[in-house]
Amino acid sequence: MSSYKYERLLSTTVDNALLHLFISVAYSERHVTREARNQILLRWFKPRLKQNKYRLIKKEIKSIILAGKEHHSLLEERLCDLRELSQHYQTKLNDMHKLHYLLEHLREEHGIKADLSDDITQYQPNTIYISKQHLEQCFSNDKKQLKPLLFILSKVDINSFTKFVGDFGFHKLELNEEMINDMAAVRVYSIT
Repeated sequence: MSSYKYERLLSTTVDNALLHLFISVAYSERHVTREARNQILLRWFKPRLKQNKYRLIKKEIKSIILAGKEHHSLLEERLCDLRELSQHYQTKLNDMHKLHYLLEHLREEHGIKADLSDDITQYQPNTIYISKQHLEQCFSNDKKQLKPLLFILSKVDINSFTKFVGDFGFHKLELNEEMINDMAAVRVYSIT
């Protein structure tokens, strides 16, 4: 499991909780006290404890619920602080981290493996290959992507792959060559 997956889920959950609170307050016809705001947030968080989607951050949701039950707690303020920390984490990601998280996501969520193409005689299905030398040339010492990466896709559905990468959000693709013997080449650009 990647730390990025955890951070992304936590960040999205906090954002959704705050949006729910702000919309609820906006629709209220009278002043909404701090205690009422806490109750709105608690009612939003409690069902998420039982949902499998949130198992990765279950401990944090429990902590948020406990904090919200305290008599003089400022749950909304704590969530805003948590949101700010999450945004700070995302700004610190460099291009090398983004590539690592993309490859990890493709493996965990879609079963697409990644391997170095050096000394490969037989390509495995559902695998991305990249040359170690090319990989080293594409990144600067401060881990910024200098030029596009060249991925060789072995028996990977190009349309699905393009969608997976686009949905993940850190990279864009350009088809380099047409499919030949279930192989395709794509250039991968980091979106900064």
